[in-house]
Amino acid sequence: MSNGREFNSMALQAFMDPSEWCIFKERVQEISSSIPNILGVLAVGSLIQTFRPPYDFYENRRIGPMGIAYEAIRNPGRRKIFPGKKSDLDLWICTKDTPQSSSGESIVDINGIALLEELASGAVVRPSQQWCRKKEGAFSDYYKKSELYAPVFSSLDENNEPWMASRFKNILEQDVLAKLPDFVERIGRFTLQKIPGDFLEVRAFPESLFHLRPDESTLIDGFEDRQPFPRIADDQWISPQHKSVVLYNTGDSTIYPFAPKGRILGQAIDDYLLQEVEVPRSDSTYGAVLIKPDAIETGQVEIIKQKILKGLAPYCGRIVLEKDINGLNPLQVEQIYPLLAEQDMQDATKYLANGESLVIVIKANLPPMEMLAKLGEIKGLRLADRDDDRLFEGRITGGSIRDLLPLPADENKYRALMPSLFRRKTDPTHKFTPDEYTYYSRNLIHSPDNMIELRGLLDIVGVSL
Repeated sequence: MSNGREFNSMALQAFMDPSEWCIFKERVQEISSSIPNILGVLAVGSLIQTFRPPYDFYENRRIGPMGIAYEAIRNPGRRKIFPGKKSDLDLWICTKDTPQSSSGESIVDINGIALLEELASGAVVRPSQQWCRKKEGAFSDYYKKSELYAPVFSSLDENNEPWMASRFKNILEQDVLAKLPDFVERIGRFTLQKIPGDFLEVRAFPESLFHLRPDESTLIDGFEDRQPFPRIADDQWISPQHKSVVLYNTGDSTIYPFAPKGRILGQAIDDYLLQEVEVPRSDSTYGAVLIKPDAIETGQVEIIKQKILKGLAPYCGRIVLEKDINGLNPLQVEQIYPLLAEQDMQDATKYLANGESLVIVIKANLPPMEMLAKLGEIKGLRLADRDDDRLFEGRITGGSIRDLLPLPADENKYRALMPSLFRRKTDPTHKFTPDEYTYYSRNLIHSPDNMIELRGLLDIVGVSL
């Protein structure tokens, strides 16, 4: 039921001898087979990897701008060469899909593509609080949610956190204490980890979301961003030849590496990156913006159009279409904001359905990604992304479009919002109150941050790229 490399190719031999490894594998297999809905168990990390990576491990297989952005997330440079005092053993449990996890795979991949486009265009920078919030909005529905796990498997976790696989870990730790006492003693003597404790790092992931992993980075203020991002789960990331060992496998999983020729999670991302090409400059590149009801109701449309045309003047930018829409329907809002989820999507739909919006389509002598970036620059930062001095400064008429905020009539609402804006700088997970979000989301204009959003906005007014 298991496969993998020879034990003497693993760094784990610094703490465990071959006979202990055999016992450990047997215990993992017996425990796994006794718990419903486990399809496989993978051992990964610095203690499992070979001492020498394959020749192309550090090679970037996807060399376009988006490929470079993805490579920074894959970050092969963090691979540890030798075990150390902080070494642990990662066990990734693959669980049977639910309808929610199965349907989430394609959404996760599409959202991953969209965010890579934003990184490549400069619409968002990694690491940053904005990047953290973008990932949270795109992937939070598909990461560490109980409904993504089969009910029987979830019921075994007393804290309603099935991704922690606490039942599996507790049984395995007790077995290791009883059957491998010398191994436990070595871990306690030569590392900072303990058994029971942090040495066995066990996590469970639904099969179709097995590639959604924390994209770890530390922000300037010391906040640790662990919001996830999908990986391309191919041999470069997770191969049993150098990076993992399959400890348990029912044979029912359809994904690599449990199925050696199985489907590669994240393949849609890989295909998109490999098709990436440099688009020559021409005057046929489209851009688009959505002027929101608050801008129309407060008479800001003309100054917004002037700022767009002034910003695109060096590139022969011109407006080729304007279309008024009196109330966007839910499908149209979803096309414009494909990365919004749950309450944010409901709030945006409610707002845009009850007012007049204006879609402006532009042409300019810019490649598509540069068009997105330029319109984002003209649009300007959200209030949450202003620095402290800029927050106190308030409205500026000579800057970007969103520098017009707060509008004179909204000064009191702006000042009331500032405590939450400051708190989000130290705690990106802090949520606005409903009243705060109502004001915050009325930010004059939306410009697409990626090609998926652009296609959605253009589709609403009948324009094709």
